[in-house]
Amino acid sequence: MNKAADSRSIVERLDPSSLGEVVAVHCAAFRDYPTMRYLLEPPGGDYNERLATLIGLFIETVNLKGGVALGWREAGALVAAADTVRSDATEPPEVATRRESVWGRLGAVVRSRYEAYKGATRDFEPGAPFFYLSMLGVRPEFSGRGLARALLERVQALSLADLHSTGVFLETEDPANVSFYEHCGYQLTGHAEIGRGLESWGFFRPDEG
Repeated sequence: MNKAADSRSIVERLDPSSLGEVVAVHCAAFRDYPTMRYLLEPPGGDYNERLATLIGLFIETVNLKGGVALGWREAGALVAAADTVRSDATEPPEVATRRESVWGRLGAVVRSRYEAYKGATRDFEPGAPFFYLSMLGVRPEFSGRGLARALLERVQALSLADLHSTGVFLETEDPANVSFYEHCGYQLTGHAEIGRGLESWGFFRPDEG
């Protein structure tokens, strides 16, 4: 059995009680990610606290919309996670309430930057229903072990099992990820220069691919 196939057997579906662990994993994985720096710097306050607030919003949104959190544990500790949700999932009122609360805490500058980012990347999305990979993170000390690829395959399996989904869509703002996603079978759907040095790439992997 190859390493990737063996890795997939370890990925588990997480229940809502694990969402705090998921946020912690993503905070470690995305601390220096270009998007987070673009959104959260230089407004004052504790960067790590602001990062946890923003990532918490993203993870809670996926959960409230009925999405799925997947994870990989080592000795019981969560070290990698992926969060995905159907593109046509209904957004309950709690999401808007939570979003307004977070923008109130992070400030108008962060909100404006986020809206600019979403506006620049919106046309990347395919037209038919798909699974949106909101976040995929691996703790830095566990990178290079195939965990990201294993999580990607499980997300793709969710899409394949859904008769109404056409594939998996994601965005990345790290140039180093572009060739990785292409190698994993993803097709480039768009590229945008957002500002302050931030670029974004959209990728889609169709189920038949």
